[in-house]
Amino acid sequence: MEAKKDDVTKLIGDLSPDVEKQLRMTWKNVCRGALVTGGLSGVCALLGGPVGLAFGGIIGGIYSWMTSEEFKPLPQILMEMTPAQRDELFKGIMAVLGGQVWETASQLIYIVRGTPSLKKAVINVIIQKMFH
Repeated sequence: MEAKKDDVTKLIGDLSPDVEKQLRMTWKNVCRGALVTGGLSGVCALLGGPVGLAFGGIIGGIYSWMTSEEFKPLPQILMEMTPAQRDELFKGIMAVLGGQVWETASQLIYIVRGTPSLKKAVINVIIQKMFH
């Protein structure tokens, strides 16, 4: 079982650029949302006067704060996870892998990279377990 955990850890490392790319796309959407909210808070200020400005400022401030955080590299996040969180991640990935059989980490990576739906499912589990 420990060998499988090591293989899955290597798989996560191999997929980390793909996971980070997907997260950065999400990040861009959040930033766009912040710009839209900033525009809406300006409209609120025009329509609501001081109360609208306060309301818009609060919403804009919250969005700025939420989007100001830097991304940590995936391996660093994995290292900061508790053993229980890592076990949950491992179980989630193993559930997605189902009956896949492999002997080495290289074979596992080849299987996952060669099956787009499986790769997407593994990436989704990584994002779900590591970032939520």
